[in-house]
Amino acid sequence: GLDVEPFASSYVKTKPESKVLPSAVESYFENQVSKDASILNYIMLSTAYLSNDKKYPARKALNSALELAPNSSYLKLMLANIYIREDNRTGLAMLLEWFKENDLSSPVSIGLTFNEARENEDYELADSILDVYQEQFGYTADYYDYAIDLAGDKDENEHLIDLIEEAYSKFKEVEKFVQLKALVEEKVNQSQSKAMKVLKKYVKKNYDIGTWERIAGLYFGQGSVSKGLDIYFQQVEDFPYFVGTYSELSDFHYQLRDYKSAARPDRIGVFLGPR
Repeated sequence: GLDVEPFASSYVKTKPESKVLPSAVESYFENQVSKDASILNYIMLSTAYLSNDKKYPARKALNSALELAPNSSYLKLMLANIYIREDNRTGLAMLLEWFKENDLSSPVSIGLTFNEARENEDYELADSILDVYQEQFGYTADYYDYAIDLAGDKDENEHLIDLIEEAYSKFKEVEKFVQLKALVEEKVNQSQSKAMKVLKKYVKKNYDIGTWERIAGLYFGQGSVSKGLDIYFQQVEDFPYFVGTYSELSDFHYQLRDYKSAARPDRIGVFLGPR
C-alpha cells in the first residue's frame, strides 16, 4: 500500500534516461559482419540501416563492401540510392561519371551517354548508342522510351508514330505510352472516341488523376460537360484534400458562366488549404 508521512519532504529531481532500442535486424547483421566481413553481410547490414532511415551508417557499411569490390556496379547503384536520399548531388554526380567511364555496358551508363548525346544534339551518336542498347537488352520499355524521345528530337514524325504504336502494343501499362497513344488517336487519327477508349482501359487497372483529367478534357471537347464535371466531382469525393481540384472546378463553372457554383468550390478549397 501507500506510505503516508505527516511532514513534508524534499523532492529529488531525477533526469529520465532515454535509450534507443537497437533493431534486432541491425544487431543480427552487425554480429554477422563481426564474424564474417563479407560483401553480402555488408550489403545486408546497409539495407537494415537504410530501412530505418539511418543513411550515414548505411553508407559506411556500403563503402566497406566497396573496399572489397571497388568496381562493382551493383554496389555503386546502391550507393547512388543513398546519395539520392541524402540529397548528396556531388557524390551522385561523381558516381554517374564513374558509370560512364567504367561500365559502358550497363543500362545506367548507356542511358547517361544517350541523354548526353541528345543534349549535345549529336543524333548520330545517339542512334549508335540506341543500337548498342537494343543489341544488349532488346526491345524493352526503356528502349522505346529512348527511341521515341530521339525521334521527337529529330522531327521524324512518321517514325515517331510507328514507335508509339509499337511501344503501346507491347507495354500497355506504361503511362507514357498510354498518353502518347491517346494523343495519336486524338490528333493524328482525329478520333476522340478511340483516344477515350485507350485512356479508360488504362484507368481500369491504374488510378491516375492526370489520366482521368485528360478523359474529362475529352468529354468537354465532345460537349459532354456534365460527364467531364462528374469526373472532377468524383475526385473531390475520393480525395477531398486535393485543393487544386476545387480550383479547377471553380474555373470550369466560371467559363460556363455559372458564377454561383464557381464561388462554392473555391470557398471549400480555402478552408482546406494551408493557413
